[in-house]
Amino acid sequence: MRVGTIVTIERASAINKAGERGVVYEDYGSGVSIIFESGGYDGFSLDDLQVFGVKEVGVCSLLSGYNFTNVMRLSEDFSRGLFKPGFNYGKPGPRQCDEHAWQTDPASHGLIDVCTKCGEERA
Repeated sequence: MRVGTIVTIERASAINKAGERGVVYEDYGSGVSIIFESGGYDGFSLDDLQVFGVKEVGVCSLLSGYNFTNVMRLSEDFSRGLFKPGFNYGKPGPRQCDEHAWQTDPASHGLIDVCTKCGEERA
């Protein structure tokens, strides 16, 4: 799984609840690190991904360039809402924010803007 992949997890652990959504923030070859909606984060080997039922939901291109440096920075990024577009990716329902903060999605070659607060897209 590449960085920016949105996942759900079927089995609970000490870090996450069953059904919780997460974002892959690091791919270290033999596994990945995932941060969850609750703010917990953990590493999963390739075997762990199967054991815990980690399923891909999609890829949030705004987060695909995330560069993990350390857990202090990861926690700060979570606190300031950096991962919110990933947690809201593809979710139906009302807007998640009152005032959008649009950013052009680099993977769309300038054709799509994505709100960095809620993940809503516009052409």
